[in-house]
Amino acid sequence: MFPYKNVLVAIDYSELTDVILKKLETIHQDSDAKIVLLHVVERDMPTLMGASQNVAISYSREWSSEELRLKTDAENKLKSEARKYDLGKITCIAEVGVPRFSILFSAKGIKADLIIVGAHGAHGIKKLIGSTAQSVLNNSTCDVLAVRKT
Repeated sequence: MFPYKNVLVAIDYSELTDVILKKLETIHQDSDAKIVLLHVVERDMPTLMGASQNVAISYSREWSSEELRLKTDAENKLKSEARKYDLGKITCIAEVGVPRFSILFSAKGIKADLIIVGAHGAHGIKKLIGSTAQSVLNNSTCDVLAVRKT
């Protein structure tokens, strides 16, 4: 029996995506859990310090339009990826931002009782400052399943 009701699955399109979705397909069979697939597009908005107000407003509108396009493309890609698996009824969402923060914020928004993330094994600077999976594990208020490549 799958004890979770609201599951957030963070997808980053790494080599772990297939592993995560196969594991999800297996563990949630015969469950009525609400599954939300999330992809976070990393995008930094440059600082416009010193720019005129008109330039800043114009750039902000362009950035908002680009952000909407990125989110729409990412949601369509998630839906396409999800069709490959027997996941039942799912919701696909995309956000533009910092993955570790967006995952936690989205989990809170859907009242997730489980977050599933990929654990890549950090190296170099990521090991020093901490990975996305580690940040989610440390800061989540619900259970977290960190999936490793098998």
